[in-house]
Amino acid sequence: MINVTYGFGLQVFGNSIAAGNNASAGAGYANRVASWIGGGIDNKAVGGTGVRSITEQGNLYLPYGSRTKLVIWDGPLNDIRAGAAGALACIAPSMNAFLSSAFMGGGRGASHSQVTKTGVWTAFSDYGGRAYKIGTGNTPMQSTDPSATLTYTTPATKTVSVHSFMTEATGTLRDLEIDIDGVIYSLPLSGKARIGDVACGAALFVNGLDNVPHTITVSASSTGTKTVVDCFGWPYIPGMAPVLMGHIPYQKIWNAYTSVLNNDPLSPNYGPLIADQANAIIDAVVADWSGAGFPVEVAKVNDSYKPLTDCDTDGVHPHTIGHLNYAVPYLSKIHVT
Repeated sequence: MINVTYGFGLQVFGNSIAAGNNASAGAGYANRVASWIGGGIDNKAVGGTGVRSITEQGNLYLPYGSRTKLVIWDGPLNDIRAGAAGALACIAPSMNAFLSSAFMGGGRGASHSQVTKTGVWTAFSDYGGRAYKIGTGNTPMQSTDPSATLTYTTPATKTVSVHSFMTEATGTLRDLEIDIDGVIYSLPLSGKARIGDVACGAALFVNGLDNVPHTITVSASSTGTKTVVDCFGWPYIPGMAPVLMGHIPYQKIWNAYTSVLNNDPLSPNYGPLIADQANAIIDAVVADWSGAGFPVEVAKVNDSYKPLTDCDTDGVHPHTIGHLNYAVPYLSKIHVT
């Protein structure tokens, strides 16, 4: 349960369901949540896309520093509809990037003067990254030198994040080795974006550290054409409104709109099977962040949303009553004060 002061307002990131498709005007589930908590709604949902665009929208529109609006993230339905089990690997890294952006209390872009560089680094502008929101000129950086490194020492913090990008083209980007005070972490990047996507934001999130400065060194840990680092961050809790992460809803027609999923329980692409696997990943990432004390909860939409009766004739989107039932798991997580 999260506490929300009445009049908080709502910021929404997601897909066409989050955008309110097939609901009558103003009757989308996000509008229901907004009316429950009061305040305005800032709906950044993009129809027909998945975690790539959701992460990009979060990078662009989540404020850097304090954040006063409740956030809804309505996740990777379209990723699994396009790639089935092949899309599962993109969920956790992109969720970590989104949540790190949502709780980004401070950060330094890879090009910042306080970041020490070895080897030759140049600006990386292929994809829109978080670093663009961390001050003028703080762009992501790239290097074709496999031995190049970036090092940054944070202020005193218990949590750190390192942002990069993952791509579908295996071998294009190098996986990262991230040394934090002598402890090695890995951020695998190659071949993890949804099939058909050029790239998706990704981040490593590490919590439970001592509340002291931490020295972070990033280097390549695999073959590829370039090493890419977006930014270093230190997510924090004070001054940050909560985030609700939505489960993937079950569908009435899993193969609608040329989805690779289907309604055959014996198929490896059986829709509910893949959705359950994706939702388990969502649960695990949220547990990591909430376990570190961040106000993040999961909305298990399938507890009350029943596609056979709540889904419209297109087989994918809720109708007006369906949006109302879709909203219930979100509302059940909110205590308005």
